[in-house]
Amino acid sequence: MADIRVTADTQRINQLGMEDEVQAATEVLCSRLALMPTSRWDRAGRAPRTRSPLSVLRRGSDRRCPAEGEPGRASPGDTMEKYQVLHQLNPGALGVNLVVEETETKVKHVIKQVECIDEHQANKALEELMPLLKLQHAHISVYQELFIIWNKEISSLFLCLVMEHNTISFQKVIESKRKAKAAIDSEWMQNVLGQVLDALEYLHQLDIVHRNLKPSNIVLVSNDHCKLQDLSCNALMLDKAKWNVRAEQDPSQKSWMAPEALNFSFSQKSDIWSLGCIILDMASCSFMDGAEAMRLRRSLRQCPDGLQGILKAMKEEQVPDAETYALLLPLMLQINPLDRITTRDVIHITFVKSSFKSSSIALTLHQEVVPPFITNMLLESNIASLLEVMQNLSSQPEVQLTAMKRLLTMPEDELGRDPTPAPPPAAPPQADPVVH
Repeated sequence: MADIRVTADTQRINQLGMEDEVQAATEVLCSRLALMPTSRWDRAGRAPRTRSPLSVLRRGSDRRCPAEGEPGRASPGDTMEKYQVLHQLNPGALGVNLVVEETETKVKHVIKQVECIDEHQANKALEELMPLLKLQHAHISVYQELFIIWNKEISSLFLCLVMEHNTISFQKVIESKRKAKAAIDSEWMQNVLGQVLDALEYLHQLDIVHRNLKPSNIVLVSNDHCKLQDLSCNALMLDKAKWNVRAEQDPSQKSWMAPEALNFSFSQKSDIWSLGCIILDMASCSFMDGAEAMRLRRSLRQCPDGLQGILKAMKEEQVPDAETYALLLPLMLQINPLDRITTRDVIHITFVKSSFKSSSIALTLHQEVVPPFITNMLLESNIASLLEVMQNLSSQPEVQLTAMKRLLTMPEDELGRDPTPAPPPAAPPQADPVVH
């Protein structure tokens, strides 16, 4: 009977996972599916080139566009011609952000236009960004389309990154709370932090680094559902001249970056630093203004001891979950990236060991379940951690099942029992056969 119950629970949990896959697949199918267009060079006023053409890529396809002279189909609605520019947002670190509307569907998007040094940089960036078109995660805003245009008025190449259009980001939430001198709601904070960690762990497992993590790049598609957006690549982030110009125009652009990232060295640990800065800003927005917060972020790169005063102020101001942040943030904001914790460590501190209760909040869209990365982490835990997790997440059947399966397969020595098998009991004496 026990085996039957375990099988039934496993099937039910597997069904939850299947629903997540269906949701991700639906997003892909709802993407615009179109044939790859021909090169834009002739229509942009340039002479045909004999070298490899630049690419136009859409989500759901990794095919390159046909070269000049090759057969191919293009419609009048391809690339920028099919968009109407509505207005321009504040420029980002690497380029101009335009709010646009598709002329046929009236769907709004944001197009980031990044000026490229030459065709080589543009093609290199496209090559690095191509895998991002295939990401499937409920809390990652995937690029809808990538293409290159030639601006003949200024004789420049622009890489265009088409993203979802959302009006609210973590940055606006922070600014609103900062203006009201109010703390961010604890349950909401735990909810969205779980979503961000889920998305970041997904990226890091694929060896993808965000490189540009900051509050304005975490958008809200609804009140309790956020997405990471604007993932970048080395070809763009290593443009030192552009970074220096943007840093002079807006110093806050680089204030979220890890110390080593200022020297253009990016890794998963630089994402951890940036996320630590975001958590710090959200937790302190009720008593620190924007200028103070920026100065603090920049000073932590040279003097991490300055963090202790803010952590103490959080407790004095009775910021929700201040004790957890006091434990977490010093481990995330280490100057040496080798000393920083990983996303899994952050998950363990917040959702396993501390007061954050993932069982009371929805960490994935439409479902109040513990994210897969937590249940997977159980498989790597020792007996003490397993029992602690089972107690803290007693209302989560999928966690209990995973933990029990782990206990059933755990070696004797890890269970704290003597692995030496006991000698078999002595056989009872055989009675003499009765002769009839």
